[in-house]
Amino acid sequence: MDALSSVKASVDAEHLASGAGEARLAELEAAAEQARAASSLAAALESSDIAWLRESLAAAHAASVDEEHLASGEARLAELEAAAEQARAASSLAATIESSDIARLRVSLVAARAASVDAEHLASGEARLVELEAAAEQARAASSAAREAA
Repeated sequence: MDALSSVKASVDAEHLASGAGEARLAELEAAAEQARAASSLAAALESSDIAWLRESLAAAHAASVDEEHLASGEARLAELEAAAEQARAASSLAATIESSDIARLRVSLVAARAASVDAEHLASGEARLVELEAAAEQARAASSAAREAA
């Protein structure tokens, strides 16, 4: 039997009938929920599971966990989301570097810069963009010269 169940069992029927016992019971239940939510949030802070941290933060907000713990949770969530976005942007940039799609490469470079992808990956993307643009310009010039010759 947990502590809350023990307290519930010890509150006599007279106090429950008066309403004072119900109010105290509600306080104890709220305190127990707050403690559970704070504990879950503390555990989620130690992981890198974004979904679990979001759920724990929502429960902590609902249970009125103290602002310091909530702020720690929000900061950790922002950190994890930024890292996830950075990884997605780096992966997308790597894939578009391998393609010949200038427009997609430009979009990937913008997203990679916004997500603070490391400078080495950005430089590779920018070099590939210069290469693709030069090839496109040469193709346009050759096409234009062929039309003029005809």
